[in-house]
Amino acid sequence: MLRGEFQMLPQLGNIEFQYIKEEHNRTRVEVPPINLQYIDGPLKDEHDLDLSVRSKPVMGVDDLLVILHYHWALDKTTFPHERQRIQLSLLLLMIAYTSSRPGALIESGCLRGSNEALCYKDVHVLIIKNPEEPGHNMIVMEVTLRFMKGKRGKSQPTTYLFHKRDGNLALCPILQFLALAFADDAFEAEGVYSLEDIFRLNIEAPRNSLQLKWKHLRLDSPIFRRTVRISDGIRISPDKALQRGTANAVDGVATTAERNQVLGHSRSDIFLRYYISERVKRDVQSAYLGRPARDALIRAVGRMSLARDPHAPNALSPKMLSEIKHHPRIMELQKKRRVVSAKIRLNYRKIKNAKGTDAYRRYTQLCGNIASERQFLRSSKLEDIRREFFNTINTIEIERQLSGCQASEIKDLEVAHFTFDERSRLVNVLFAFSDNVMTDKSRLLD
Repeated sequence: MLRGEFQMLPQLGNIEFQYIKEEHNRTRVEVPPINLQYIDGPLKDEHDLDLSVRSKPVMGVDDLLVILHYHWALDKTTFPHERQRIQLSLLLLMIAYTSSRPGALIESGCLRGSNEALCYKDVHVLIIKNPEEPGHNMIVMEVTLRFMKGKRGKSQPTTYLFHKRDGNLALCPILQFLALAFADDAFEAEGVYSLEDIFRLNIEAPRNSLQLKWKHLRLDSPIFRRTVRISDGIRISPDKALQRGTANAVDGVATTAERNQVLGHSRSDIFLRYYISERVKRDVQSAYLGRPARDALIRAVGRMSLARDPHAPNALSPKMLSEIKHHPRIMELQKKRRVVSAKIRLNYRKIKNAKGTDAYRRYTQLCGNIASERQFLRSSKLEDIRREFFNTINTIEIERQLSGCQASEIKDLEVAHFTFDERSRLVNVLFAFSDNVMTDKSRLLD
């Protein structure tokens, strides 16, 4: 069966599905019990289906820091606009701190064209008196999520509080949000052009806070926005929105009711069924022996990035790409497209002249099938070579050490060269206190 092409399975011809329309053109499928028996029985056996539950690794703060370090310091990806680098980093932080899905912050894929996303009107930036350090002020940010799953247009939105972090700037969402706000010239008050301007502000009695208000024209502007192509290059659209670890962290410090509020759950069993880590988070061995718990050890072993290796392949070689280009399924689809294309050109001279016809619809469908199949083959191949790498790298490393081969004889990571000097300086500022991920600071400098 070719991916992207709809084909009926004869075995499923007698199965009936009941579709119930819901808001936003969503549908829910209800499967009768007799069909579930067929799916769990003959269908599973005939097609060798895997019904086991997939492992759900939990991303902790150490894992997040590793990802952010790679994003800022080592990633060679070229963004159409450098604002997107900041947007992606801020998205990671906000998703981690709120446990929300991307659709709560950017335009959801199932609501394409709605432009429903986090806007400036949903964010309040305040300067308050620091309750922990009398005589000092601090910046806090209240973020209201109106589009959380299950709450969109149904119930009261949830508001989260973020505070400025001085210890590790890479983990500070306020710093990165303010960078976007300055780029958007979003502040209503005249004279607010830099962080220095904000830090010069004082809270004078009898006030307890100052709010940095947004310009009226910015209130409905999405914060995370897509790029658009114009005659002289790429720019950020002024109004078009960009198209689990927190749950377990919150579970250890919050009550059940508070955890449900943070995660947007209506019932406690949702966390227990779908979010709780498969790893036991307590040192049961020490508990049995009556010894102090080694919590740091438990956290270290449970890290999602415990087995990470920057040497792992992250792209296909030219030879692999060529093999995919000449894959039999790709060649078959391209042959079908050429046949349809020839018929269209015979009758309409140009492909675009056939718009609205069955032939044109078939042609565009085949184009989509080819793109889908090519992407599937690339993803599958990359997944295969990465799996092979991680299945063998430990044995290779052990044998290397036992054979006396020095680490210097192993191919080192490529040096990251930055197009902009500002990025190099920014990396060293963001990760100044992150020695655990900056094991070789020389790689960060151009």
